[in-house]
Amino acid sequence: MRVEFDITQNLIDGFAKSVNSSWKDDGFYIENAIIKDGGAIYLTFADELEFYHFKKAQFLEPLHMYAVNPTDTDWLMFHINLANTKQRKRAGIQEIEFHKYAPAGVLCYGPGIDIVTVIPANVDTEVCSIRFNKSFLKKYFSKDYFKSIRGLLYDDLDSEMENILLKALDAFDQPLLCHGLVLQLIHLFFKKIDKHEEEKRFNKIHSEDVSSIFKAAGLLRNPLQKEPPKVAHLAEAANMGITKFKSLFKQVFGKPPYKYHLKIRMEYAQEQLLNNGLSPTEISYQLGYAHPSNFTEAYKKHFGTLPSNL
Repeated sequence: MRVEFDITQNLIDGFAKSVNSSWKDDGFYIENAIIKDGGAIYLTFADELEFYHFKKAQFLEPLHMYAVNPTDTDWLMFHINLANTKQRKRAGIQEIEFHKYAPAGVLCYGPGIDIVTVIPANVDTEVCSIRFNKSFLKKYFSKDYFKSIRGLLYDDLDSEMENILLKALDAFDQPLLCHGLVLQLIHLFFKKIDKHEEEKRFNKIHSEDVSSIFKAAGLLRNPLQKEPPKVAHLAEAANMGITKFKSLFKQVFGKPPYKYHLKIRMEYAQEQLLNNGLSPTEISYQLGYAHPSNFTEAYKKHFGTLPSNL
């Protein structure tokens, strides 16, 4: 089944043109012949901001989603996959919840996007989307983010952002509260983008490149891995030349591979400090540092504060 999303248009309208569907009092429903359960709701806020929730469902045949955003667009979209967002692994007797594997983060679709995403049949899927105009960015941000965003950008849906998103989903029947939560989510994402390193060379990104670059990124997302794979190995996994891989990876993830792996490790450490009550010393040995002072130095360099300050 083929569904087309023109990011310059209302997303539900685009979906409705591709499938048999109907509106009911509590939202948008898709014909049961092609989906198990499922449906969608959305809110339109002031300042050309829209919030969509495509509810948890399984398609009975593969779904090919074509997302297009022209180069002369005035629109951006966040795409957030909430299905199967966590992976677990045992380290000794301890079960560790890893950071979410791409694409279970925030994908920002900027100008010049033509992406195909394939969702297999009988697989859980749940998506949130946030669509907004560049006039929204100009009103709320002094920095011209629209000018700096090209193609596709990605960052993780950390625990703070996920909690805000879940609260927003629960507040669909309270539009004012929901609006405030969506604004918080957007604010936190652009704080993350501020930490991205800009790639001077812009690559036109194709669907196969998206799949390949995220496959390679998955090899960097184990926080307990002391040494990340070499760039040559990552490029081979992505089926790209080293130069193209390095440029495209930095363009999408905002950091070169080694720094991205370090980011995963430091954010994992922060979550352990905040949520699991581990001490900096315990985490330093868990991450494989020879001495706690080495971990403290790396943590302070990344976050600008000592782990003991949390």
